[in-house]
Amino acid sequence: MKFFAVFAAVLAVAASHSSWTLHELGQAIQDPNTDPAMIPHLEAALDHMMDQIYAGVTIEAVTVTVPAATVEWTLAQLSDALQNPETDPALIPALEDALNHLMDSIMAGNEVSAVPVAIPAMEVTHWSLHELSEALQNPATNPALIPYLEHALNDMMDAIYAGHEMEAIVVAIPAGLAPAAPIPVVVAPVEAEAPVEAVPEVPASVPSTTPLVQIIVNIKDKQAAAVAAPSFGPTPRA
Repeated sequence: MKFFAVFAAVLAVAASHSSWTLHELGQAIQDPNTDPAMIPHLEAALDHMMDQIYAGVTIEAVTVTVPAATVEWTLAQLSDALQNPETDPALIPALEDALNHLMDSIMAGNEVSAVPVAIPAMEVTHWSLHELSEALQNPATNPALIPYLEHALNDMMDAIYAGHEMEAIVVAIPAGLAPAAPIPVVVAPVEAEAPVEAVPEVPASVPSTTPLVQIIVNIKDKQAAAVAAPSFGPTPRA
């Protein structure tokens, strides 16, 4: 007999991708695959955390953010960055807007050598290979987050194929885009077998008599054999 056990468990892809512990900061800073542009921000977060610990403040984790900035880009720089598959997806919208603005100015007859590119404020997160895979396959994941996760997954797979060991990868995404709550993953129903009760083994043959009866029968047989038969030898003559 079978029965179906349906588990309505909900798993968390990550408790918090934006929170960094002391151990996670140290690993990311020492990892050669971490984006060099993120290292100063991670180091600043690590220094702040150490200062708090030395001051006797209990601190378990911190967040790492990159403030918004404006940088001048030339036409060549914009074109190269947009054609480069290694360009951070977080910069693509800003670079495209800047390129369109630059082309409009050139078509209008203006001499423009560079345009300001507004880099949005970024939130530095960390994802393991399993978390990236689960989030990309989960329909509950914010579609705006997908390009950043796909880019991170490709970088992580390239590093692993190159022989590097990676527990997590640093992913910079626009501030506020990181999931504030764990992404739910509903576990599929699991069919379980009901325990089978052991059936007592039946002897191949059942004795016709019990051991006690058999002993009594044997004793009677021996007693009968012990009684002497009558003698019919020669009769003495008178």
